[in-house]
Amino acid sequence: MYATHDQSFGSSTASAFMRCNLQVAHPPSNVLCGKAEEIFRAVCQSSSKMNVEEEIELLKEEIKRLGTLQPDGTYSVTFGVLFNDEKCANTFEALVGTLRAAKKRKVVKFEGEMLFQGVHDNVNVFLLKT
Repeated sequence: MYATHDQSFGSSTASAFMRCNLQVAHPPSNVLCGKAEEIFRAVCQSSSKMNVEEEIELLKEEIKRLGTLQPDGTYSVTFGVLFNDEKCANTFEALVGTLRAAKKRKVVKFEGEMLFQGVHDNVNVFLLKT
């Protein structure tokens, strides 16, 4: 639920926005105004960034758990093993998105830009030395 121009904001404004669905990064511009919009965007941006970093750390642990240590110090696991693992399925809301974010930060490497179940099950995901 978004606040409109008519509503006043009490002391619980920040906590209300903290409960926002963080996947809605950009609410319609006509629903929030002034300071409320600034608070909403700041909370959502910082929280989603923190969640991405936390998920990347969890991904690193899972690659080490499921993967094989390579002679060069990296770990390797196939996408299919990650995707089909029950613990990973319960941990990651969007495994592919977490992998892409980790690749962008040079934490992991894999061929291609996106990985899809079935088609890319045999693609190796490498956890780079960290």
